[in-house]
Amino acid sequence: MISIGDVPVVPETFPDGTQKIDLQLEAMYREITENKTVYITWLYESDKELFSLYCISKNIREHFPQLQQDLMMPYIPNARFDRVKYSNECFTLKYFAQIINSLGFVRVIVTDPHSDVSTALINHVEVIRGASYITQTSAFVITVGFPPSITATQLFVVPKSIPIALPIYTPSF
Repeated sequence: MISIGDVPVVPETFPDGTQKIDLQLEAMYREITENKTVYITWLYESDKELFSLYCISKNIREHFPQLQQDLMMPYIPNARFDRVKYSNECFTLKYFAQIINSLGFVRVIVTDPHSDVSTALINHVEVIRGASYITQTSAFVITVGFPPSITATQLFVVPKSIPIALPIYTPSF
């Protein structure tokens, strides 16, 4: 899922699989004009979102060329493939980083870099470790947010001691 400030961006998908992305620029306008920076948060779900992120960043740059863009990306996709063992393997992390770098983010804030290779390949990366981004906890739910944005996301945490095969019920708080 991609958000700009507190505004989620939900692409519409056409029958052929292509996307129509509408940005709620008027809803973001106050934050954009006050901060001179737009904060894009990407909570990775699939590689399809990379193209959405690319289009969103480029579109914002066209409409607001004076703005700086920060990317909050807790998880780095492809980070687990941080080296190539055989010549027939694609170094997907390297190519992923090249796409992110091409967007010219002022900062790329991550919490799970997996290895030093991913942070070396991505320009302007800042790693925020655990306690810096956890804003609220309960028995099985943590709420995370990235300053200066006021967005918060609840993550369901399952300790290793609990069998995952059981149905999971999340009570509303």
